[in-house]
Amino acid sequence: MDNKFDPFKDYSEKYIEKTEKKQNVESFKNTQNVPDDNNLENIENDENTSCTCGDDCTCSNGEGKCNCGDDCTCHEKENTSSIEEVSTQKIVPQKNIQLQSTSDISVSKMDINIIDNTNKKRRVKSRVPAFVIILCIILPIFTVFNLFVCNYVFTLQQEEFTKILEDKQKELEEEFNSKISYNVDLVAYSVAKECLSQNLEITSISTQKGISTGSAFIISKDGYVLTNAHVVIYEKSLGSNRKENIPAEQISANFADSPKKYEMKVIGFSIEYDLALLQFKTLPKDLNVAAFANSTDLAFGEPCVAIGDAKGKGTSVTEGIISNPLQNFNFGTGVNTPAIQHSAPINNGNSGGPLYNMHGQVIGINAFKFKSSSDTTEGMGYALPSVLVKDWVNSLNVNGLRVTFEETPEIGK
Repeated sequence: MDNKFDPFKDYSEKYIEKTEKKQNVESFKNTQNVPDDNNLENIENDENTSCTCGDDCTCSNGEGKCNCGDDCTCHEKENTSSIEEVSTQKIVPQKNIQLQSTSDISVSKMDINIIDNTNKKRRVKSRVPAFVIILCIILPIFTVFNLFVCNYVFTLQQEEFTKILEDKQKELEEEFNSKISYNVDLVAYSVAKECLSQNLEITSISTQKGISTGSAFIISKDGYVLTNAHVVIYEKSLGSNRKENIPAEQISANFADSPKKYEMKVIGFSIEYDLALLQFKTLPKDLNVAAFANSTDLAFGEPCVAIGDAKGKGTSVTEGIISNPLQNFNFGTGVNTPAIQHSAPINNGNSGGPLYNMHGQVIGINAFKFKSSSDTTEGMGYALPSVLVKDWVNSLNVNGLRVTFEETPEIGK
């Protein structure tokens, strides 16, 4: 509404003014805690004399004046003016509030809602920094704690895993050692059982050298046999200090388990390497052919077995270890030849016989043993390595004869 009520312009309703003054005094008393009741009475009884012209009497410094200029009686109290002034100031907003339009009231409510929403937003915004601060404090603590726990758990698992590995390794070592011990004890027996039929006792007869004995073994189904050259080859004097290496006039062989003799012929030989290749003149049936292993795979201390006709007394089996997988030795030819040193006992007659590994594979050919002048040296037998034997045999190119290596099983299997 545009017209607002003004109580000071209604001259006809005096009682309303008095009533309003009383209400305002009471409200002032309630709000300002005015203890003086006389002032209230003075306000109620304070009634200025009206001017003749009908205007109200205005009091100033104890004198009354009307707007028309006439004098009037003024009953002014000291506290009344201040209270009346306060009451007057209170009247206007009260009436204005009572007479406000509905649109003004609705606007006020909207304003209040806006203020409330703003305060809520401010309160929400004020919580965000605190939440972030809390996260910044908690997250590092949680991260450090998590890392500590993970590290502790990982350490425990690592220790447990290491212990399991150590126990497993110890178990495997014990099992391995037991197998090795068992196999070493049975090496000579198992090799002899499988390989004895591969071996031959060689007897050679020559007019110059007489009878000599040695050993040999079968390397082919075609009846090819390997032995040492010094077993079947001898030097023949041609006079004028000339000598020639020729095969013995008669060479025969028999198996270890049979006295039957088989005539042999020389296919080829090498004085330098002390090797000779023989062949049956009459091929026996069901020959047991020896398998070769690569001698470069030998290790110190590996078990080995020697088979041969020691001293011409018949085939014998001896056991030892590899003392040195590779040595260079001079067989008296002026050339250093690679050799395997082993501890398996060998004697005259073992020459040309095979040296087996623990799997029954040929790793060399026994050639000689070291002897001191006092003949007290023991355990120093020498064999030509299988690598040398293979290369020499294959270089002969005899009817497609080829020596190949078989794969060596792992130790303990």
